[in-house]
Amino acid sequence: MEQGRFEQGKTERRERGERLERRESGQKPVRGRIMLLYMQRLGVGNLHEITEPLGLGCLAAFVEERGYAAQVYSGPLHDAWEAVQAEMGQNGLDALGLYCDFENQSAVESFSRKVKEIWPIRVFIGGPQAVALGKGFVMRSRCDGVVRGEGEHPLHRLLEFFLHGEGSLKEIPGLAYVDTQGEWASNPPGPPLRDLDRLPILKSWEARTSRRNSKNLAVLSGRGCPFHCAFCYEGSVPGKVRLRSVDHVIGEIRQALAHRPSIRYIWFADDTFTLDPRRMAEFSRALTELRKEHDFVWFCECHPSTLIRWPDMLEMMIEAGLVRMQIGIESGSAEVLALYRKQAGKEEIEKVVRLAMEKGLPQLTGNIIVGGAAESRETFEDTKRFAQGLLELGPGMVDITSTFFIPLPNTAISEDPGAFGLRLLDRECLTSIGDIAVVETESLTRWEITAMRMEFTRHVLTVMNGLYSEGKIPEERVALDFRLKDLYGIESNWLQLIYRRQIQPNHDDLVSNIAKNPFERNYSTMLDRGAARPSTAISPEELDHWRPQRVIELWTVVDESRGYPQIGGYVLSPLEYALLLYATGKLTRKEALERVYEQFGDRFDGVDDFNAVAGKILLSFEERYWLVYAPL
Repeated sequence: MEQGRFEQGKTERRERGERLERRESGQKPVRGRIMLLYMQRLGVGNLHEITEPLGLGCLAAFVEERGYAAQVYSGPLHDAWEAVQAEMGQNGLDALGLYCDFENQSAVESFSRKVKEIWPIRVFIGGPQAVALGKGFVMRSRCDGVVRGEGEHPLHRLLEFFLHGEGSLKEIPGLAYVDTQGEWASNPPGPPLRDLDRLPILKSWEARTSRRNSKNLAVLSGRGCPFHCAFCYEGSVPGKVRLRSVDHVIGEIRQALAHRPSIRYIWFADDTFTLDPRRMAEFSRALTELRKEHDFVWFCECHPSTLIRWPDMLEMMIEAGLVRMQIGIESGSAEVLALYRKQAGKEEIEKVVRLAMEKGLPQLTGNIIVGGAAESRETFEDTKRFAQGLLELGPGMVDITSTFFIPLPNTAISEDPGAFGLRLLDRECLTSIGDIAVVETESLTRWEITAMRMEFTRHVLTVMNGLYSEGKIPEERVALDFRLKDLYGIESNWLQLIYRRQIQPNHDDLVSNIAKNPFERNYSTMLDRGAARPSTAISPEELDHWRPQRVIELWTVVDESRGYPQIGGYVLSPLEYALLLYATGKLTRKEALERVYEQFGDRFDGVDDFNAVAGKILLSFEERYWLVYAPL
């Protein structure tokens, strides 16, 4: 069945060989060219603008060591398209590798499809969302295969097969694809890489990213997680924890510092960086020595149990330059934490906060999941009280953020949400860009959960403001936050929302500072950066193929306190709210209207009547600076 694909690639391989021979005259020939991309639609709070594509960097280094030329791109979707166009025109590309996570799945699908419509190149897709991608996705995206699990060896073997006719698709571990007979094929995953030191060092300085802070460097010192939190994808991945040697990691950091001397903040991206106290001691010594040559500080994540078991480890890390650490909090309800299988209760979290204050850690951050397992009004009030207690235990140090529950694939909750007291209303999150709940619980509606996140944020900031105005935060700690921002580009919520604004203890002013959303600024930014257009700049024949995308975060602007949704005093009808919900950029205008018509069609004299009314509503959203249209 693979013969057809092999024959199909003969012409491509001949043309590529001629092109490489011309291009590489006088240089060492390359076996092919690939660009690896992590991209998201431009919007509020894009993660790609502050992080680095570590996984893609690993893949690029691996295939380059085997004779391929690889580039890495991380940034907005529209810039990614321009980057591919430019490279195709300048040097040509033989393949693309697209990183797919829960948030960018629709962007990856549309990008892959457009690439395959224009160029005869191969497209491979991987990343954490790959485990949830089936035949329908592959057919719609027209990609050549999806890789599940670690991608180094599968990517290399895909390039060898498609570009050189070597090997067999059936033998590539973790590969899922549609064969030449139209049948779905899914290979079992291979064993995880054991010795990570055998992997080549990342060339992070060569990645093309849109990071707003060039002072940052992300480093991955290991893979795997021994914990199995019910909401987390990482704990569901088979394979033991594997750690790189300290020398190997420090060698990567040294090379990065040599090529990017502007680096001031190193972010260790491991889920469990502090598992081994002996390794942490070795790391601390090495980082202390390296800081004598370069001025930088660092961040890591930590499971509370490891610090409680080895409390002296924290002081050692702080002396080596640790300034910000993250722990999992998730909830202030003992019942919910037990359901999450956190292996860390409220007492353990409180112990870590006390220890961090005692040792002088500048910043300790943690996140709360709003509307997660078995959430009720009672568990939510427990969480508010717990968060307040942590802030009071660590004034000026503890940073608490919040998110909605996200149904990541292959997690215990996503596999059996009912066992956790949840009902998934929008498993694919077609109505959410992380700004609205997609679940309901036994006692809370989707809309109640969404409103609770604003209530939680208001509560946290009111407590923070009170601690500051009552003089509970030492001047030295305030000054330290300013120094960390000025010297290393690290901005805590205390600095951004309290110190810098010098907010007075007036609740109404506080709420207005949080809830005010600069609609026009977000709208203009999307247009100015070329990520979207107004409908008036798109031909009527093409408009249905563009994607309506809201530029507001619903949880910050929608007020349902009176029993109906309103934004800035404007009351939304059920039809208006439904259209706004589906304006996420994940569906085309035509697809979004079809979804809403399923709900409201019986109120209209046919599809044309509905489309006319819906079109006027969407246009009114644009006039209010709520909505733009994205091409991909």
